[in-house]
This record gives sequence, C-alpha cells and structure tokens, in this order.
Amino acid sequence: GQIEPNDSISQAQKISLPVTVIGAIDTPGDVDSYSFVAKTGQEIVFDLVARQIRSRLQPVVTLTDSLGKVLMEKRTSPGNPDVHFGFKVPSDGTYMVRIRDFEGTSGGDVIYRLNIGEFPMVTSVFPLGARSGIPSELKIEGFNLHGVNTVKVIPPSSALWSQTTPVTVPGVTDLWLTRNVAIGSDPETITVGTNRSVMTAQVLPNSTAVSGKLTSDSPDHYYRFPATKGQRLIIDTMASRLGSPLDSQIEILTTDGKPVERALLKPVLYY
Repeated sequence: GQIEPNDSISQAQKISLPVTVIGAIDTPGDVDSYSFVAKTGQEIVFDLVARQIRSRLQPVVTLTDSLGKVLMEKRTSPGNPDVHFGFKVPSDGTYMVRIRDFEGTSGGDVIYRLNIGEFPMVTSVFPLGARSGIPSELKIEGFNLHGVNTVKVIPPSSALWSQTTPVTVPGVTDLWLTRNVAIGSDPETITVGTNRSVMTAQVLPNSTAVSGKLTSDSPDHYYRFPATKGQRLIIDTMASRLGSPLDSQIEILTTDGKPVERALLKPVLYY
C-alpha cells in the first residue's frame, strides 16, 4: 500500500519488483512517487488501472532517473482509459515512477492500482487484421516476449462485422497485456505507404480491409475505389478498438480531389 508523504524525490516510497501498489490522490496537486532498483537490460512494464475500478483519476505516469530527469511520461488516450507501457533499463540504478491527476483532482474516489514488473506485454501488431478462415502472419513488438517477433493467427471460418480477437504468443502463457486484431470476411490489404496525395492514391477494390500506419512523414493516406451512382457503401475505421491512439477522420473526395462534405466521417469512441 501507499505510504504518505511521498510527493518529492527525497520522499519517494521504496518498492521492490514485482509489486502492486494501491494508492490515492488525497489532496489537490498530490503526486505519489515510488523508487525501485533495476538492472541493465531489464524490461519493466508499468500498468496503472483506474477506470476499471471506477476511479475518477485521469492518470499521468512519469518515469525518471534518480536525479529526477524525465525518461518517459504517459497518460490516457482514446479507447485506452488506463495507462500501460514498457521500459528497457539502460543502466543499473535507481528509478522513480510518479503518479498525478491531469487536472489536479483529488478525493476518496481518485484511486489507482499500479502494477510494476517484468510482465510479458504486446505493444503493437501489424497488420491489424486477418481474413476469416485464412491463417495470417503478424509482426509484433513488446516486452518480455522471449525474442518472439512474429505470430500466426488462425481466424474463425466466419466472422461478424467489426469482430476482433486477441493476439497470443507461442511460449508465453502469462501475457499481462496484449492487442486485438480485426477479423472480417473481406480481403486484407496493406497500405503501400506512397499514397500521400490524390494523384498517388492507392487503388482498392470496393470491398476490402486495409491496414496502415500514419507517420509524421505520411500523415494522410489516400485510397481510390470504384463506385456507381446510388450504391450504398459502408466505410469504417478501427483504431482505438485495436489499441491505437489514432483519432481518425475519413473524408470522401471526388476524382479531382474536391471534398464531398456530407461524407465527412468522424470517429465514435467505443468503451
């Protein structure tokens, strides 16, 4: 359990890993600090749970070295109301993790559970989907996965619209956290990465699922698809449902790049 005061670096509560800390943000502006010793190469996973236990906490989790230099800072994102991340220890030493509320809220219901340890965790998967009935190979990244970087998924022979399935890792039976991939009946396509304008739009059939990655060099992806007058099409993005922080927006354009305003689609948050 949490021991107060533990606001400052000098007051940080010492903990040994693995550990689960139960704490609360008692007063406005309160910061809870915990220090631990780690060794070079360790892959430490941090999992802070708040929403699941009906807490009002909007967590900000900061990882620092023993001098207070910020190494990582994480907070919630769309579709991910709690905070979880991994850290590969660069050198032997003492490190600190600090928890605060984003808006400085406090009270008896501003509580959390913080799990810290060398837990197996999948942080990313690509492609983000597989066609029902067809075995697919996915690339994965994460922590404490025993060197595994690809996994095979064998989807069910039939799938409902927007169905997902969790990723499992061979040889890892105690996955702490994982990612979901989408399963559907349409063919799967991967973005070409050069589709950054109307002129270079990637050509798709009118019934397909595309897995893509947006980057600072490629913040917009364009796709061209056939359609006929009066045809009813459903265009849907899956991002937060698959653990992505993307706040997606779809815009339908004419062949010469002019927007069809009534077809401007914005995301709906799923819990």
